[in-house]
Amino acid sequence: LASEWDLFRPESSAWPDVAFYRALIRDNGQPALDVGCATGRLVIQYRSEGLDVDGVDLSPEMIEICQRKADKAGVPVALYQQPMEELELRRRYRTIIVASGSFGLLTDPGQASAAARRFFSHLEEGGRLVMSLIMYDPEDEQGEWALEGEGNGQTADGPMLEPIEDGAASSLRHTQTRYELVRVGGCDVEHHNRSPELRWYRRDEIVELLVATSFAVAVRGGFEGHPLRRSDSVLVVTATRPTE
Repeated sequence: LASEWDLFRPESSAWPDVAFYRALIRDNGQPALDVGCATGRLVIQYRSEGLDVDGVDLSPEMIEICQRKADKAGVPVALYQQPMEELELRRRYRTIIVASGSFGLLTDPGQASAAARRFFSHLEEGGRLVMSLIMYDPEDEQGEWALEGEGNGQTADGPMLEPIEDGAASSLRHTQTRYELVRVGGCDVEHHNRSPELRWYRRDEIVELLVATSFAVAVRGGFEGHPLRRSDSVLVVTATRPTE
């Protein structure tokens, strides 16, 4: 799974969120923390530019790939393997980013509340948490199985068969995925049954959760900073820890 994730993100420096979060870190201040850093798409890029950014991810496999890539690039980086709802790091940050809809991996609302509290405690006064969330309209889905994609990269991965989320009432997505790594003389196979895999949080849900954690919250659509529109596929939430 981790290898497949990295395989399909070989070059992302031109993605709109890269420039967005870079400007945020420079404007809002350092140090910064990349939560859900995965295989290093953002944290290695920013560290190579001299920004003071740490990375944290739940997956040891993701962290291993990230560290290997950083070492190969000669980029020093501090990486931590922790769940975001149990975050316990040695310093506070001026900026915390949660990119690529990673917050949705917290499918239990209790976990989400715990993560918000951990983010709050790891921010300096006046520091900011910025998260991108995938917008979702349950009326767009049919509740059926769907073949999401099939890759044949150099480290080959097999077809990914995903059931679309389980209906308008739950905002949950469940997946069953088979990965195949084809090698000379054999094939490694992984099966992942994630039920649920992620939760789509509505705007009112995420705002209520963060306000309950004492954040001051602003919501925008996409990475251009415009007011949220129904047509937007990405919701960007900025939550500021007040200065006492």
